[in-house]
Amino acid sequence: LKTCRSIAHARERDRRRSEWHRGLRYDVMGALRQLRRKPAFTILALLMIALGVGATSGIFSVVNGVLLTPLPFPDPGELVFICEANQVQGSCGTVAPPNALDMARHSRSVTDIGLARSWTVVMSADGASQGVAGGLATPDYFRVLQTVPALGRLFVPEDQRGVGSPVAIVSHAFWRTAFGSDSAVVDRRVTIDGQPFTIVGVLPDGFEAPFLSDIELWRPLHIDPASEQHRDWRGFFAIGRLAAGATLAAAQDELSGIATQLADRFPDSNRGWTVQVETLRNRVVGTARSTLLLFGRPIEGARWRCGPPSAPAGAGCCVWCWWRA
Repeated sequence: LKTCRSIAHARERDRRRSEWHRGLRYDVMGALRQLRRKPAFTILALLMIALGVGATSGIFSVVNGVLLTPLPFPDPGELVFICEANQVQGSCGTVAPPNALDMARHSRSVTDIGLARSWTVVMSADGASQGVAGGLATPDYFRVLQTVPALGRLFVPEDQRGVGSPVAIVSHAFWRTAFGSDSAVVDRRVTIDGQPFTIVGVLPDGFEAPFLSDIELWRPLHIDPASEQHRDWRGFFAIGRLAAGATLAAAQDELSGIATQLADRFPDSNRGWTVQVETLRNRVVGTARSTLLLFGRPIEGARWRCGPPSAPAGAGCCVWCWWRA
């Protein structure tokens, strides 16, 4: 009796499986016939799928690389982004070197403030010249980020000699492509914008300067950051590190007070300017959030333009219109 029941169950299972396969085959054939009848819709649907996959992959890359992954620096929660702003300019993104230097000197809540900016150069080595994505940085910049070089050293205070500073450091990727990963690159002489320079270090693999990730070659800041003639040159990214036990609110209050004092001392360049302090992660994520909104708003708007409010919330507008027809 049990054997008969087992045979009956097996036959029933095989029958259902056969019906399922038959139904799937009929559904696929029917869908293919429908697509052949409407080739324009088929092409459009494939295009929409391709765009959707591409957009989803791009958004996930941003979310995973920025929103989910911590900043690739030691103790990233201590890093802060500092910028100057006024009511006329509106935006807040950079600082002037003398102002940042005064903030670093008088602040107790922020230990150091490093400055950096892009500065494209032409480098000549072994008789060949090429344009290079260059950058300028103070010695404090890499110290704030607690960067450890892969080879050689980074900038030291003695390198901060304005236009006469003859040293440079290169990114790990540029070291591979331009110098063939030669470990003897340290102390190598090159020419940058017609002047002799010595490469003193190579940055670690994977290092990306915040907002300046494409820089291949770094030089020390080519001006005296304490010079008053540069107090209104607000063209540098500033990154600081909170002192032990300091809070973001305390740093904001303290640096705002210093900015007020600077406005009183230097009204021609600093009147009306304030200071804003936020975590470096918040500034980086804020840039990524704008990217996500750039993707999301057109998609949402397109759905309501193609279909009325009664269209299914998760359906693409063109697919909804086709099935409605």
